[in-house]
Amino acid sequence: MANSRHISRRLVNEVCKIAQQLGIAYRDVITKSEDEVYKLIYPHKYEYLNDDFYAKPDYREIHSELRRVGVTLKLLWQEYAAKTRKENKIPVKYTKFCTDYGNYVEEHEFTSHIVRKPGVSCEVDWAGKTMSLYDHGKEHKVYLFVGVLSYSRYTYIEPCLDMKMNTWLKCNVNMLNFFKGAPLQIICDNLKTGVTKHPREGDIILNTEYERLGNHYHAAIMPARVKKPKDKPNAENAAGDCCTFIIARLRNRTFSNFNELCMAVTIKNAEYNDRPFSKADGSRLEMFRQEQEFLQSLPAFAFDVSQWRYKVKVAPNSHIAYKKNFYLFIGILVKNF
Repeated sequence: MANSRHISRRLVNEVCKIAQQLGIAYRDVITKSEDEVYKLIYPHKYEYLNDDFYAKPDYREIHSELRRVGVTLKLLWQEYAAKTRKENKIPVKYTKFCTDYGNYVEEHEFTSHIVRKPGVSCEVDWAGKTMSLYDHGKEHKVYLFVGVLSYSRYTYIEPCLDMKMNTWLKCNVNMLNFFKGAPLQIICDNLKTGVTKHPREGDIILNTEYERLGNHYHAAIMPARVKKPKDKPNAENAAGDCCTFIIARLRNRTFSNFNELCMAVTIKNAEYNDRPFSKADGSRLEMFRQEQEFLQSLPAFAFDVSQWRYKVKVAPNSHIAYKKNFYLFIGILVKNF
């Protein structure tokens, strides 16, 4: 009984003992309301049981506070209870606190912010389908990079001619510039450009350059679990939407210039973010305006995408050869005084 009613065993025993002393049987309470039963068991307490007896929580403020990083209903109840007792008032129990908040959300048709909070995470991936670019009659594949803020679902889409490491890094940098801020974590798939090793047990090994990018923007790189698309559902949905909203709508246009294709995708991307939600009020753009203040500020300088080579020999003419190109080596002169 204690587990089914979410109350302590001590309270159950107390009620049963009082009912036995007063001669109250199950048939006496089966047709009565909770207030009537409470009045039978605790007649001396019932006169104080009214709406003004307990301090009412401000659920509007609670709903707003839940958007902030790390804030939970448990924490807010503890703060509310401490403040209430300090004012010599009686707080409602935690169970009622949560139940009434749920009723408040349902009554006002709000979306609970417990699962996803603004400014915490974004999800990145490649779209499954590709576009085409025609250069002198030859067709080239164009891949679409997709980045989505988990809370607002504000989306960034960038066309690319390949899916190599430098392209992946540049897309991540461009995405954060597009968001004008960085989330606390970036959730990616287990692609080789992002994750070197993801064992079932043990430490995840990230690509060195991608890890450097995360450190530069103070964002943790969080690979999704292997074969677990629900770990990044917004990126999966946005990748699917790319097929309908961008690729399908541009299917009758032939692109021979990459910049022209990029401009067309940018326009469709803006339309996609400004499109009203089908099952909720507002749009991705409107939600993003609420989330933007929770994003971390970008560093003064963007992440520099580069390639590192070690133990490279310097030729007698002070040049370094790399990929059939020659670069002038500028040494550092250290003078002893």
